[in-house]
Amino acid sequence: MEAHLNFWLAVESLVKNHRLIIEHRRGSVHPLFPDYIYPLDCGYLEGCHSADGDGTDVFRGSLPDALVSALFISVDERNGGVQLKIALGTTEPENQLIYESLTKIGLPVWRLSPSMDASAWLKTRRSIRRFQNRKVERERIEQILDLTQWAPSAHNTQPWRFIVLENESSRQHLAEALGESFLQDLLREGIPIEEANKRVERSRQRIIQAPASILLCLAEEDIPQTARITQWEGERWLAVQSVALAGGQLMLAAHTLGLASVWLCAPLYAPQAARYALGLPDTWQPQALILLGYAAQTPPPPTRKPLHEIVRYI
Repeated sequence: MEAHLNFWLAVESLVKNHRLIIEHRRGSVHPLFPDYIYPLDCGYLEGCHSADGDGTDVFRGSLPDALVSALFISVDERNGGVQLKIALGTTEPENQLIYESLTKIGLPVWRLSPSMDASAWLKTRRSIRRFQNRKVERERIEQILDLTQWAPSAHNTQPWRFIVLENESSRQHLAEALGESFLQDLLREGIPIEEANKRVERSRQRIIQAPASILLCLAEEDIPQTARITQWEGERWLAVQSVALAGGQLMLAAHTLGLASVWLCAPLYAPQAARYALGLPDTWQPQALILLGYAAQTPPPPTRKPLHEIVRYI
């Protein structure tokens, strides 16, 4: 904690002792990269240099006090550069604008904040349904799954299986199988055929267009065997809970590594179709499909019920 405090005090000292020069106004176009629009006023600290010799970039927000709100570290793999940008007097929505503006041009970005502790970070995760047209590297997926496998499970059975749909053909097979089942369900509910087809097509495109998808399955062979049927049913529910915990951890791991995700429950309603489409063993029970990618949108924070409605102390 002391090292954390000293770091931010040092950054504040740099800002305090160097004059801010604004070069580009909010909404202006980058002089070298016409696709980049400055989300906020941008400039540099006079006399303060980055490792590349240029001035340290600064985004200036709308708050009157020019305090350090965040640091953004981006990596440009095309030229081997690592850049640091300071956010001064920015609100949380403005910090999000900075993050989005950098990721939209294909830069991996990591945000640091003097006030962003674990509790604040958890509240920034969102379910994202629109992704950038950018491949998710296999190494990044393996990092996510390595973190995921440390999720808790009943009796440490680890009854989860992860099917990574890397290519479009595998996503196409799954989307077609789930779509047919979804269509039949909608028609049974009395949904008009035109509306049903529109819903199915939206679902199909969402699956196909996702940069990466992971089918989360429960492996029934990992459920402890017992002679009592009632006890086996209990063990199966424990396995279901364990797989769900792994799915939640997967989404948090993706968030940690700069990826967005969304949980789709469609495979739960058509497990046999999902297994057949992907050639999976009969004992692997699909539970959810998690779509992954680099976010192309950031929804506003969703509402949450107040604690007094959902908590009871006894």
